[in-house]
Amino acid sequence: MAAVHRAAFGTDGESVAALVRDLRRDPAAAPSLSLVAVAGGKLVGHVLFPAARLDAPDRLHSVRVLSPLGVLPEHQGTGTGAALVRRGLAELTARGERLVLLEGSPRYYARFGFRNAEALGIRPPSLRIPPWAFQVAVLRPDLPVPSGTLVYPQPFWVHDAVGLRDGVPRLGADGLTAALRAGTPRLTPEEALAAADRGALLIDTRTPEQRAEQGEVPGALVIDRTVLEWRLDPSSDARIPEATDWDVEVVVLCRQGYSSSLAAASLRAMGLHRATDLVGGVEAWDAAGLPLTSHGADVRR
Repeated sequence: MAAVHRAAFGTDGESVAALVRDLRRDPAAAPSLSLVAVAGGKLVGHVLFPAARLDAPDRLHSVRVLSPLGVLPEHQGTGTGAALVRRGLAELTARGERLVLLEGSPRYYARFGFRNAEALGIRPPSLRIPPWAFQVAVLRPDLPVPSGTLVYPQPFWVHDAVGLRDGVPRLGADGLTAALRAGTPRLTPEEALAAADRGALLIDTRTPEQRAEQGEVPGALVIDRTVLEWRLDPSSDARIPEATDWDVEVVVLCRQGYSSSLAAASLRAMGLHRATDLVGGVEAWDAAGLPLTSHGADVRR
């Protein structure tokens, strides 16, 4: 296993190999799940799921961390890493584990069901972990997700394997949007209409000019983006009457489905865990033949 990580992580390989060694020896990281991939009789990949703790208001909760995942360079891009992750998550689910957390690329890990952890009220163990990189897979969706701070086992700190030392990568607008969307189900126009029928709040953040051009979405509440969080915060004195609790389902609309993704991510981060947005925005709503009107906007100031 050490040889795999030395090759997979380049100049950091020796440190990662030592991290694996010490995590497997550390009682605080037990029980860990360690899986290997073999091809042609040769070990080509390894993933470790050590135990960690979530420091919640009620108590310390046992969780798992996915770290590290290493694949020999010549086997990267072959699905080896994905197979290790899927097998590990399946095994942990069978064992009754509730949460798996990691630091990594949302573009890669979203396919396995990982989503932004801070949006569910889980804080990273270090400010050097970019918010978009801190992710969680919920293995027991039938149970509430405890809020709290992730506490890594000591070897992560000994080997300086937490967060980034060279600064947070610059994602740009498109990269940030993609990262915030990762792992979050977004709704088609038909799904958004069905959500509204079952009581979800459709929140229209378009400008007056955009609404005049495209038309009004029947039943939507028009809220200016600059006050959105305060209007939907059930604990705020500035909330609207419909903001009754943190379990309210919210679907954010914008013109084309870009700024709505950022707005929905902000709502999730503050505690509205059922907030999402409309794929393609009101343009897609119109293209799907769903109703629009020229009057009757329900504007909330």
